[in-house]
Amino acid sequence: MSGPILQVKSLKLTLNPSFLADRPKEVLRSVSFELERGRSLAILGQTASGKSLLLRALSRFFHGLPIREVEGQVIFEGKNLLRTNQSKLLALRGPRIAHVLQDAHALFNPRLSIQQHFSMILRIKQRKLKNPLEHTIQHLYNVGIVEPEALLLNHIYPEELDTATRQKLMIASALVCEPDLLIADEPTAEFDSGAVARLVELLEQLKKESGLAVVVATGRVRRAEQFGDRIAILDQGELVECSTPRELFDQAKHESTQAFVEGTLLAGSGRERLLAHRYKS
Repeated sequence: MSGPILQVKSLKLTLNPSFLADRPKEVLRSVSFELERGRSLAILGQTASGKSLLLRALSRFFHGLPIREVEGQVIFEGKNLLRTNQSKLLALRGPRIAHVLQDAHALFNPRLSIQQHFSMILRIKQRKLKNPLEHTIQHLYNVGIVEPEALLLNHIYPEELDTATRQKLMIASALVCEPDLLIADEPTAEFDSGAVARLVELLEQLKKESGLAVVVATGRVRRAEQFGDRIAILDQGELVECSTPRELFDQAKHESTQAFVEGTLLAGSGRERLLAHRYKS
């Protein structure tokens, strides 16, 4: 299918009043962007900019949120997900659209071992494989899990693992069904630089080989330039600028973009390091 795999048009999101606000709060304001197959977009924003809610809106993943109103369109392969019925939406999640949530604890049922967890994912998403165990082991290895066979066969449970390993398991859980679109919210918060580099390399490979499209949310410029072919700046629910990493430094227009750039330079990241990103015209 030609054209963008994902189109977001004038997306607005309003939350119900809460103990923190006595009136409805508009948290996304007319957000629009497109994403092609085999490309990646990093959503860069400060805390409470709305980036996590934006990622949830991309597949209408609003469970437990006080949503008052959603306007606009989120079009995935020609279908507006904001108007898609729930059963069809659930069928898309996993096999076609996969999420990596910020909270690694949220994904796992503490009563299930790691092997049971992955078996359940493949069964629910109806992935019929000749060797599901081998398939799972390969995906665990791809994200940097040490000795994935032992992790599965020794009936290890999520609470027995450190936070970084659980985060890797969450990424593997998203990729095991080989989706077309990956939506990841701060996927490397607990990673060291080696683990980040490995994931960047893996996603670049999947983008080239299978046409995987990726949307990543982060509050760090360095992570945005590592994961995004383009970087979109989200400021108080509004997408104020979108450009390549190179343009982010050379032609930053909005004050929020300039603040990120200045902060990166002051932190010692340096213009040269950011521009070392593989520039794709």
